Amino acid sequence: MMQGSSGVEGGLRRDCMIVLAGLVTISAFAWAYLIHLTFQMGTMEMAMDMATCVQTWTIMDLVLLFVMWAVMMVAMMVPTATGMILAFATINRRRRAQGQPYVGTAVFLGGYVVVWAGFSVLATLAQWGLHAAALLSPMMVSTSPILGGVLLLSAGVFQWTPLKHVCLKQCRSTVRVLDD
Repeated sequence: MMQGSSGVEGGLRRDCMIVLAGLVTISAFAWAYLIHLTFQMGTMEMAMDMATCVQTWTIMDLVLLFVMWAVMMVAMMVPTATGMILAFATINRRRRAQGQPYVGTAVFLGGYVVVWAGFSVLATLAQWGLHAAALLSPMMVSTSPILGGVLLLSAGVFQWTPLKHVCLKQCRSTVRVLDD
């Protein structure tokens, strides 16, 4: 009986290592792409005054901006979701060992990716709108002190709202979420 339990633990450890290796690889590729984009932006010709340059965006510009936002979301959010994804993989392993139905960890991660992609669409459209309204330069810098002030104040006010504490209470511990 003890040997069977040890085999399950070894399988859990192996599954967690595979999931963790995949998450690290995804994050590493996303960060490498973001670093590549940073170097590309740093080497661009800046002969014109970027604050007054407003150009019409093409569909390709929107697609590339979406890709940038999506990759940035994956690079930042996969590491923060790793604890929950590993906990999910552990629960799945136990359910599979007991012959119970389970959902693949890749499907679970896919749910996260869909939500992050949705946010990326919204961020892309918001950036496009701000650029079209000449409130954001092509270098993604606010051209309006009022917009910058409103964003800063909004972020500060959020720090004092009950919504922040509700989010922290629900999202701080994967163990609490799994116990519910």
